[in-house]
Amino acid sequence: MAIEELHIVIRDAGIVLVRHTGTDWRVMQDRYPDYVTSVGPYTPVAALEWIEFERPGIHAVQAAAIAAFAAGTEDVLKLT
Repeated sequence: MAIEELHIVIRDAGIVLVRHTGTDWRVMQDRYPDYVTSVGPYTPVAALEWIEFERPGIHAVQAAAIAAFAAGTEDVLKLT
């Protein structure tokens, strides 16, 4: 799977970074009952830039975690 396929899912309970599997957004919406919206796909750099702009308070803490997630094989990274 290409690393460019990262989506940011905004939920009532926080934000998760999801490695997109090629399914439509409805699958992500069904996966999270408190789904608000999702944005992407993003490269890891673009995802980090989005988080930096939209959620500056978590940016510094999450930069290393996002890089590790992008390079790894996990499907979901809980950011908040």
